[in-house]
Amino acid sequence: MKIAADRSRASMILGLAGGELAAVNSEIVGQAYANQDALAREILLESVDVLTPWLGNIVDLLDPDVIVIGGGVAAMLKPFYEEIRQRLPNWCVNPCASQIPLLMAHYGADAGIAGGAALCYGDRH
Repeated sequence: MKIAADRSRASMILGLAGGELAAVNSEIVGQAYANQDALAREILLESVDVLTPWLGNIVDLLDPDVIVIGGGVAAMLKPFYEEIRQRLPNWCVNPCASQIPLLMAHYGADAGIAGGAALCYGDRH
């Protein structure tokens, strides 16, 4: 892990985590990125590097009209949505990949909770 390998670069991230490497989570990385932390940006770009090929597979498999990203990481990665959209055609064969909108789920970090509530509500009607 980059934070453990070079603690001098991770000072903001570790500071936000109370100096505990095990306490570092995506929210802390997002906070550090919001404060212009270079290592946090590097970590998020690596997330984009992993996410984009995965989304390319989804595009080839399902041919979606839109890609909606939800959960806590969705807001953190929002500044990188355009970069993901631009990279996507390099990771799939679908010729329409560059035209697929990439959106954040309406409920953001609460998307999973809202979905669970909708399932429960739907069972009653």
